[in-house]
Amino acid sequence: ILALSGARAAYEGRAVLHGIDLTVRAGERVALMGRSGAGKSTLAALVAGLLEPRSGRIAMTPASARTVLVSQEIHIFSGTLLDDVALGLPVQAEDWPDERVREAVLDALSRVGADWVDDLPEGLDTVVGRLGTRLSPARAQQVALARALLADPPIIILDEATAEAGSSGAAVLDRAATEVVTGRTALVVAHRLSQVAMADEVAVMDGGRIVEVGPPEQLRCGDGRFAQLWQMWSNQRRV
Repeated sequence: ILALSGARAAYEGRAVLHGIDLTVRAGERVALMGRSGAGKSTLAALVAGLLEPRSGRIAMTPASARTVLVSQEIHIFSGTLLDDVALGLPVQAEDWPDERVREAVLDALSRVGADWVDDLPEGLDTVVGRLGTRLSPARAQQVALARALLADPPIIILDEATAEAGSSGAAVLDRAATEVVTGRTALVVAHRLSQVAMADEVAVMDGGRIVEVGPPEQLRCGDGRFAQLWQMWSNQRRV
């Protein structure tokens, strides 16, 4: 369980989150929505431990629960694709034989839809990153999501982790993100309303506050901010 109570945060003395109350039950997926600057990424950073709350409380059960954050700022390290993805493996994997590591990496890449690996010059052994084959933003996101699968955390945060896909890769990365959050407690910063399909609940933010919380179907049929966003999205699809 992830629970925030009265959580506040500030950047350089300027308050950006104001008394956030939010509970994400074990195995539940909550999507954070709101316009740019609403505080979604700040809240994600707070939960991930990248920011300290100015006041309030953030509690996890168990208290030692590992949290993994996947953002849209992805780093591909210079080295083989195998080594790059294997960075997500837990510490105990240091004792695994090479073949087991290879199988785990291939499985993770397959689960996130990275069917392009065999097209690389040397497959998993292809050098990627600045000194090798450059990966497209969508492929780099798949690498990051594969790392998250290997880490196997009980709590995962996706901060616009599929934002770089473009229209052609959006569906592929949305499916990959769904695979990563399945069976985990998840907080998903969404930038497309289609991404709420993976969510059990939606929390709508505005001005550093949560202004609406509930199941997406319930909110869609209401007259709040989410219903407005959904209507705007639906109109765009019909154009």
